[in-house]
Amino acid sequence: PIRNIVPNLVYAASGREVTDVMVAGRWLMRQRALLTADEEAARATAQEQARLLAARVANDPVHKDMALLEPMRLGQL
Repeated sequence: PIRNIVPNLVYAASGREVTDVMVAGRWLMRQRALLTADEEAARATAQEQARLLAARVANDPVHKDMALLEPMRLGQL
């Protein structure tokens, strides 16, 4: 209902509407660019950890027939 405009706006949002974030007077994100961390480095670290995990799973006899191994190997997951 229209009488609850703030919750309606909050719950209707998806996050794409956020362009800038300030917390306690400190900008954390400006024009959708994260200012407090190196996103590329974090992404590269996560990708490497995923690769290592996939290798461990693939080498574990318990998981040798796991359906997700091939899509993981092909980079589809």
